[in-house]
Amino acid sequence: MMHYPLPRIVALAMVALVYAGSVMAEESPAAHPLSALMGPDGGLSNPSNWVNAETHQSALPKTLEGYQLDTRGSWLIVSELDADTTRRWGDIIATADAALRKTYFSRAENAPTWICLFRDVTSYRRHAAELWGQTAPSPYGYFSRTHRTLVCNAGTGPGTVIHELVHSLMHTDFTRAPIWLDEGLASLYEQCDLRHGGIRGMENWRYPELRKAVEADTVPDLTRLFSMTAAEFCSKEGQSLHYALARYFCLYLEDHGAMGSVYDILRAGDGLLTGADAVTAALNKPLCDIETDFRAWVLQRNTPKAAPQDDTVASR
Repeated sequence: MMHYPLPRIVALAMVALVYAGSVMAEESPAAHPLSALMGPDGGLSNPSNWVNAETHQSALPKTLEGYQLDTRGSWLIVSELDADTTRRWGDIIATADAALRKTYFSRAENAPTWICLFRDVTSYRRHAAELWGQTAPSPYGYFSRTHRTLVCNAGTGPGTVIHELVHSLMHTDFTRAPIWLDEGLASLYEQCDLRHGGIRGMENWRYPELRKAVEADTVPDLTRLFSMTAAEFCSKEGQSLHYALARYFCLYLEDHGAMGSVYDILRAGDGLLTGADAVTAALNKPLCDIETDFRAWVLQRNTPKAAPQDDTVASR
């Protein structure tokens, strides 16, 4: 064993500490650019922390490195898009929010809620993992009730944000909404017309699959649609068709002036009424006649064309 004089031992210890500190400094990850908005457990902090409770004014900075920040009403927007595009999307969000509250969600809360717009699917999935430790459930977007946050792949278009906006508003307006209504209405407005202060669904990419199933008589009937649980609706083997069916049945109801009435009837029943109860009351027809008419209506439609790219139309 080698023996060193005490001063030399102290010197060696100091060198070791300095070296260890430099290694730790090199290995420590850089703070995330959004760290100023993050809570102690990761993810964006409670959105209410960033809105003055008395004045309702946002306390968000205008920018953080690589991100634009904007506020529209109770929506706090964090965006990887450029400043002009973020402002344009903010306008679309505000317009859609006003139209949806006017048409359906009169009881929805105005609680501050994050909307996160990430530039493409890679960034969207990475941020979901980095900020919330979540695996994004789809390539489009999702609404996290726990974190009061809409997480969106902006590369799919503003229709994705409106889809998730519907989920967020319905969550507080009609907590016990059936899955076909929740996903059908959200999907209806992923392609929508926002002119004249209202909101109307338009044709979209889900139509060809539904038409094919109607022609082959492999589409679930309405009784089956209305009885599906969330697990059944989102099953791997049937999810895509179920979304198309729910979306286009909501468009059928809207075309017949009954979508608002069906929503109001179901909400008033607070989970005690079925879809069949609501649609037969709103359309004043037996369900078998509605089923026949709906399928004929589907077959009379045309494959959708590309939507015009302007701020009166939100596409996905």
